[in-house]
Amino acid sequence: MGIVFKQTSWNIVTISIAILIGGVNTLYFYPEFLKDDYYGLVVFLLATSNLLQPLMSFGAQNTIINFLVHLTTRKIKINFYLV
Repeated sequence: MGIVFKQTSWNIVTISIAILIGGVNTLYFYPEFLKDDYYGLVVFLLATSNLLQPLMSFGAQNTIINFLVHLTTRKIKINFYLV
């Protein structure tokens, strides 16, 4: 079996398990353990984070590149990469 086929098969299995866990969590555990107000709050926060994440990270790559030029020593650059 080729390595690409093996990795693709493994990814399909793990993604399917993750979707199954997420579906059970959303359909059973959220309504069972959260009250209506908290359920609405969780859904609102998840939807808002999914909408805002692309907007927040849109210019992050250019900001990092422009800021990296101004770092002076090797120690500061290494610490910047680790953050």
